[in-house]
Amino acid sequence: MKKIPQIAFNRRTHKGVSGFELIDLPGLFQSGLPEDHDPYAFHRLEFFAILINLEGDLVHKVDFQQFEVQEGDALLIASGQIHAFDPKASNRGFLVVFTGAFMNRYLAKETLSHINQLYNFHRRAEPIQAPGLHTSFLKDLDLALQKENETTRACLIGAALTRYLVLLKERETDSLTEVLPQEDLLLFENFRQLLQDNYQLTRNAADYADRLFVSYRRLNQACKRVVKQTAKQFIDFYLLLEAKRLIVSTGLSFKEISFHLGFKEPTNFIKYFKKHTQRTPANFRAQYK
Repeated sequence: MKKIPQIAFNRRTHKGVSGFELIDLPGLFQSGLPEDHDPYAFHRLEFFAILINLEGDLVHKVDFQQFEVQEGDALLIASGQIHAFDPKASNRGFLVVFTGAFMNRYLAKETLSHINQLYNFHRRAEPIQAPGLHTSFLKDLDLALQKENETTRACLIGAALTRYLVLLKERETDSLTEVLPQEDLLLFENFRQLLQDNYQLTRNAADYADRLFVSYRRLNQACKRVVKQTAKQFIDFYLLLEAKRLIVSTGLSFKEISFHLGFKEPTNFIKYFKKHTQRTPANFRAQYK
């Protein structure tokens, strides 16, 4: 089986700015493919990315879904997601990548909750159409990268990225048919973060409600409004997505994966996976060989 790797951020700095890189898409693989992975097969990111398409159309795969990225679209890819480039793409655009450390250091703290909601792929995954905004952002980045002082460059990049992501969030909100209460969004985001840190320990929705100091009913209410699922359904969705990522992005055995996900017996994991996907883990892995 081919192991699909987990890709860490390139530790080399981009024009002296650590944790950030602006990559021209047409020239991304002109000097040859990376030695550590096939970019046209699923690989997992340990950083955040924004694929900005300025000209032409392309297909991009993220977390087992295929997205039509049209001219003027931006597709956001969160840390932890798996994705694959289109080998037939002939578009013009850029890939903006940055680490969580860069975001926490240089982006305005007051906007981080909005940005986290924007990167909440559980609620929104479609590309965002905003050609003028993309062009303005790229011009701001170009001006920032011309500064001689490294700290100035990093701060200006952070300011440009803050403005861009906040305006993308506004554009995404305007396109929604339903504007959700901020308290529901915040409760769901806290639940999602808690689940991300504790899914190996418990899959009981009531445990998460207790830790969040809300009733089980209140947590269910927020989840239904934000992702159209109960808290338990979202836990299953999250766990199954993580299971699929591990199955195709690592060489771990199914026994190792089951223990990693918090199952005490591998047979319980296999039954759980088959119940929700109608496929065994082996069948699923074979599809991505």
